[in-house]
Amino acid sequence: MNTKEMLRMLSEYFSDFECHVAFLEEFYSILRKNVSGKEKLLFKQLAAQLENIKKMGRMVYMADDNEQIKGKNGYYYSIHLTCSQYNIRLLIHISKDGSARFLSAFYERAGKFRTNYSTHTPVLEQRLKQLIGDDDYE
Repeated sequence: MNTKEMLRMLSEYFSDFECHVAFLEEFYSILRKNVSGKEKLLFKQLAAQLENIKKMGRMVYMADDNEQIKGKNGYYYSIHLTCSQYNIRLLIHISKDGSARFLSAFYERAGKFRTNYSTHTPVLEQRLKQLIGDDDYE
């Protein structure tokens, strides 16, 4: 899949959601480095997960291998895109009204400290505040 086609599809898929610019950069980098040649499967999974978010809202952690992130007030979730060739986490915030905001993306490697949640969750609240226009982060 060429870059132009990939960007067009991503734009279409995420058009109903708010995304932090750093999330978009992280996700695009993962696609280029870790998913080359497997885009068709990933985009199929991504479409299914985005539909789960729209339909299930804050209950999305009950679908597939998604998780509610512990210690983050119950509004932060990890959306899991996985197969035998890749393991990607999309970290999002879902508000009470069901609005989802994509905040961070990372490629998870089993047993590797630098690719687990602890290195990615500290930025979630800051990125959320930037998206919603909090005065401290304008």
